[in-house]
Amino acid sequence: MDPRPGPHPLDALLGAGGVRRRDPRERGGLSGAGGQRPRLGRAGDLRRAAALPWGLPGQGAGDHRGERPPRRGAQHPGGVAQGRPGHADRHPRRPAGGRAPRAGGEPRRGDLHPHTHRGIPRGDPRLCTGLEGTPEEAAMTARPGQRPGCGYLADAPEVMVARVALGLTVYLEDAEHWAETGVPSMVTALLRAVPDGSLEWFTTSTRSDWVRLSAAEREGLPQTLGREWHAAGPRHLLQVRLSDETGCMGAGFSYREIDPERGGRHGWLQLVLPYDQEPDDLLALAVELAQEHPFRCAVGGYLTTFNEWEKPAAFWCIRKWALQHLGLDVQDPDMASWFVGRELPSTNWLTLLGAGLMEERGITAEALKAHPWERPITVLPLSHGVIVRAGERPVTGDVNDLVYPETYAEVSRALEALLPRRFARYYGGFYDGEQTLRWLRRFVEPEGWQ
Repeated sequence: MDPRPGPHPLDALLGAGGVRRRDPRERGGLSGAGGQRPRLGRAGDLRRAAALPWGLPGQGAGDHRGERPPRRGAQHPGGVAQGRPGHADRHPRRPAGGRAPRAGGEPRRGDLHPHTHRGIPRGDPRLCTGLEGTPEEAAMTARPGQRPGCGYLADAPEVMVARVALGLTVYLEDAEHWAETGVPSMVTALLRAVPDGSLEWFTTSTRSDWVRLSAAEREGLPQTLGREWHAAGPRHLLQVRLSDETGCMGAGFSYREIDPERGGRHGWLQLVLPYDQEPDDLLALAVELAQEHPFRCAVGGYLTTFNEWEKPAAFWCIRKWALQHLGLDVQDPDMASWFVGRELPSTNWLTLLGAGLMEERGITAEALKAHPWERPITVLPLSHGVIVRAGERPVTGDVNDLVYPETYAEVSRALEALLPRRFARYYGGFYDGEQTLRWLRRFVEPEGWQ
């Protein structure tokens, strides 16, 4: 069990560094030799090279909220950038203190990360600091403004790419139900669970910017979602997001709507609570969902969230965490939604089996309750499915502290028949070979994940 309160359990792994974004020169976008003509790689390489490092800027030092950065020399009270976030924020100018590499490929002194003092190539997707050290040491070496338990870009330390939160990822059934009543109901439940006013940024896939909601707008959001948007039926591929930040979500919800008549995949809903919130609040959301709404399957626990605009770098960072913390829940719902028709995307602290999935696979709640569990594992039958809870509280499973998540492993072994044999490949360090599949099956085939 993770000690609380105290340092974040991922701090020792993260230290003060981050992951590095690939240089266009390494993709063939720009020549590394001085005087040579640039070669065009994939679309946008030259534009991105001119804007390195790019990413959503922060409101203040380390507060990654997506506000427009101030002009060079402009001063704002409290260091908060003015203006509403918009499309132009996705690729802002290089910060005033940043420097581009020399034409010949030799890094300038300013290109070295201040906490490594080593010339790591800009495209090397590694953490800049080592993997050793205690959480206390990591906290002492963290850059000002950076948050514990979060991953940042090494060449743009103000850009957060990944973080850990309490989260529940749900793959849905009955798209019409969710469009009309399911999403408004669960958004209302989430707003009750999170601290007041913490979820202030809202966007959809039909917008090019984020909108900061007032308290009244936030309170009326569930009714708006249910009444006005879905009068004509499901909107294929519509995404709705409400978040505490515009970059890397630490609390909020994200919903993808899929028209079942255009099939092949399931819609999904992700509910995210702050890392330090009581896990019982996440359990309460899972119970309400399984009691009131149809779903295919769901997984909940310590969830890794990522910055959509820095997704490859984020998954390199997440893989570094996953090598040490076996209890993390790594989800990419848009990719996993193609594979959850007859399988689970993974197992974790909370593993939810929907009634439809159980019927198709010949599983009953009685059989799960009668299973000879050796550890404190609870099976909770509800109206639309079953919740299998592995232990009283979630754990990250830090193997460096000799904390192996035995209860997680027992649940995974009991549900092995539902674990995938074929799956999508996540980004970053999960992409090569069968790394994604090995991670999902790490408790039943531990020799595969190393």
